[in-house]
Amino acid sequence: MGNLITGAVILTLGFFTGGSVFLGDPGPLDLVFDGMGVLFLARGGLSLMSGQ
Repeated sequence: MGNLITGAVILTLGFFTGGSVFLGDPGPLDLVFDGMGVLFLARGGLSLMSGQ
């Protein structure tokens, strides 16, 4: 559950600061942070589905 929250926080910060890949015109740092957010969301979703 913590991974889901962490991923959501990272992506939300990117949206509010305007530095997100999903808003267009991404920079290298935007790619790194959005990638980390998606990674944390995926890990959290997989751990919920596997019951760990």
